[in-house]
Amino acid sequence: MATRFLFALLGALTFSIAVSASEPWKVRQLGDSLQVSYPADWKIISDSPTQLAILLGRRAEGVVIGPHAALIQVSVDAAAKQLDQALASEIRDVPVLSRRTVVVPGLTRDPGCGTFEEVVGKEEYGPNVYQISTLLFCRTGSYDIVLLVSNWQGDKNQGLYQDTARRMLQSVSGIPGNQTVAK
Repeated sequence: MATRFLFALLGALTFSIAVSASEPWKVRQLGDSLQVSYPADWKIISDSPTQLAILLGRRAEGVVIGPHAALIQVSVDAAAKQLDQALASEIRDVPVLSRRTVVVPGLTRDPGCGTFEEVVGKEEYGPNVYQISTLLFCRTGSYDIVLLVSNWQGDKNQGLYQDTARRMLQSVSGIPGNQTVAK
């Protein structure tokens, strides 16, 4: 009996994971010649020609994100930044928990983010209240792509938010038919 319940539970979990992985995504233009994909069920809260901010969950009074929510901001900049400059402008004096270079096998299109830097930091917002910031940085052609994920420490979905951000960064590409991508 317990074994049958366990298999039913595992089947349900596998189904829910498969369904969430196949949710529809939308495409949004970034800058003059790039585009990025993002999950259709995330709400756009800020949109400009070179920046997109999306939210999963609800805002809370006085803060940008509520509990069990995440904010992803992606921006494109034609000015050449270094990773340290992006860190200084995006997560400032936040203590760094980890830093690594990620190489995506088989992702070689130009423009594209087949190699990027990932930096995770933790900032205190109050006594024992911390926000986790994950910064993804990619240089493609002459563009810098900066993607920032914000969520509260202890959120069990943090890995899902970070995976979503990585998938978004990997989706960055030139606009089909647009030959003005700077190199």
